[in-house]
Amino acid sequence: MKQTPNVFEFKNQSGETVKLYKTNDASYMDAFVPKAVQNINQKKVVKRDSVVFFNDEKYHCYIQINPTTYKVVKPSVNDDGVEVDNVYYDNIVNLTVFNGNKRLFSADMRKEAFVNEVPEQFLKQAVYSDLYFDRIDAEGLHFFAVLAMPETSISYMVESIVEFNGKLIKRIKK
Repeated sequence: MKQTPNVFEFKNQSGETVKLYKTNDASYMDAFVPKAVQNINQKKVVKRDSVVFFNDEKYHCYIQINPTTYKVVKPSVNDDGVEVDNVYYDNIVNLTVFNGNKRLFSADMRKEAFVNEVPEQFLKQAVYSDLYFDRIDAEGLHFFAVLAMPETSISYMVESIVEFNGKLIKRIKK
C-alpha cells in the first residue's frame, strides 16, 4: 500500500493493515534478538551420580530421567496458517539422596508435582526436561527442575531443596 525509506504499509492475508516504521530506538532491538530454544530430553534415559561433602558429611545424589509414553500436545501454526498439534513425550525424574548409608530422600517426580510453582496452563504444554544438582549449603541440597515448553526458549526452573531432615521444598528462585 505504501513504501518509503521509513514506512512500509501492507495488507496481510487476513485483510488487516500492517504498518512498519524504521527506528533507531535501541529499546525495540530486544524483540529481534534470537532466543535459544530449550533442549528437551526425548526418548533417552539420563543418569547422574554426584558425591558432595558438607560439614564433614558425605551426601550421594542419584538423578535418573526416565522417558515415558505420556503425551504432551503442543499446538502450533504451520506455514500455511493451519493449526497442528505436535506431540512430545514427558519424563519422570527419580531423585535419591543418601547421607552415608542412610536414605535421606527418594521420589519419582512428575511435572504435576510443580503445580503450586508453575502456572497450570504452562504445565499442560511443558515437558519435565531435566533435574540437576546446583549446590549444598546450610539449607540443604539444591537442585533445579527444568520444565520446558517444546519448540520455544520458554522454561521454568524450579529450585528444589532436599533439607537435611529429608523434606523437599520447591520454589521459584527470585
